[in-house]
Amino acid sequence: MVASLAALIALAMPGAAPSDLNDGPQTILAILVTWGPQPFAPAALRNSLFTDADAFVRAASFGKASLTGDVTPWLPVRQFASCDPIAISDMGLAALNAARAAGYDTTKFSRFVFAFPRPPPCNYAGYGAANEVWLFGTASTSVVTHELGHTFGLPHAWTRACRTCRPVEYGDPYDTMGHGSGDYNASEKALTGWITAPPLARNGEYTVEAIERSTTQSQALVVVTAHNEYWFDHREPIGPDAVFARSSIVRGVEVHASPSPDDDGSSPYQPGNVLVLNPTGKGGDAIDPGESWGEAGAFRVTVLAHEGTAMRLRFQWTDRKRPTRPPLYSPAAVVTRAVDIQWGRSRDDGSGLRVYRVTLDGRAVGTTRPDDRGLTIAKPKRGRHVVAVVAIDRAGNRSLAGSKRFVVR
Repeated sequence: MVASLAALIALAMPGAAPSDLNDGPQTILAILVTWGPQPFAPAALRNSLFTDADAFVRAASFGKASLTGDVTPWLPVRQFASCDPIAISDMGLAALNAARAAGYDTTKFSRFVFAFPRPPPCNYAGYGAANEVWLFGTASTSVVTHELGHTFGLPHAWTRACRTCRPVEYGDPYDTMGHGSGDYNASEKALTGWITAPPLARNGEYTVEAIERSTTQSQALVVVTAHNEYWFDHREPIGPDAVFARSSIVRGVEVHASPSPDDDGSSPYQPGNVLVLNPTGKGGDAIDPGESWGEAGAFRVTVLAHEGTAMRLRFQWTDRKRPTRPPLYSPAAVVTRAVDIQWGRSRDDGSGLRVYRVTLDGRAVGTTRPDDRGLTIAKPKRGRHVVAVVAIDRAGNRSLAGSKRFVVR
């Protein structure tokens, strides 16, 4: 895929499509429209879409999705002088109207590909969003599969080359959603609904099966910290990734990162999908057996072995720092009804907060998620009481208790 699509970055990152739209035959009408030039033959797009891209989607989805449909001949349409966002909307409508005028029933299709000659000011080859793809002067399979990925709900595949480097859009040299030709990674397949997102990591050993395999085994190890979310997965040189047979990427575990749900803006990663290049500093883009990688003050993952088409990993939290004490704002000093307990945010920059636990006179009365810092309990018996709140992070570290004394009348 070409990096010139950066002109439409704000538009080319659609929200995730509902998974039921990504299952079964995807009925596509490819509408070719022109004001004169015909940059490729209809048969070329038919082959790219319904042979090459269909094979890619079938492999990536483990047979859960496929591409079927029709390709029109070149149909006449007025000339467009640009491909800016407003022009794109007009182009799509013009293409649909041209197909209807030519006798095509557009209600029979769930997705559309609009193909045009490339207007001179247009500096990108394609664009995809929702259930529509635009192609400008090309029938390239790599462009088709990339833009179809957007219609499946996928963002661009970025990279980050060092701890102080900025992420690079389209930087992933392996993934079709970057500038590669390989399979979608595990986090992308979870977005499409083709695999089930694995549970979050806890201390222990894990087996991660290759992303190209149809399996009941987990195909990723997912780690969430205070600021980042990591997906560890493995590519094998099979299916769309057969081209990487001589690459270091198939010898180990690749790491994708994005901001965690808890992040306050401190994460160095682009939201969505960033491949960490050369994670161990040895030149390859995977963590090989015998090597370890992690986030300082949070966790470490060690690749133990490459067994068949799977990788065996060990995960360990290295966070030993307790969260800060949560400040209590209520209850008031005197309570005459149910007790409203409110507290402030505890800070944790390592593994990240997991829960708050609330006690009354030393007895547990409730647990809340990190973004829920309030709890109401029934009125206790008359007399003096102490309510306390402790923050617990994902590594199991407990904060000092924030507490308040009050009297019930």
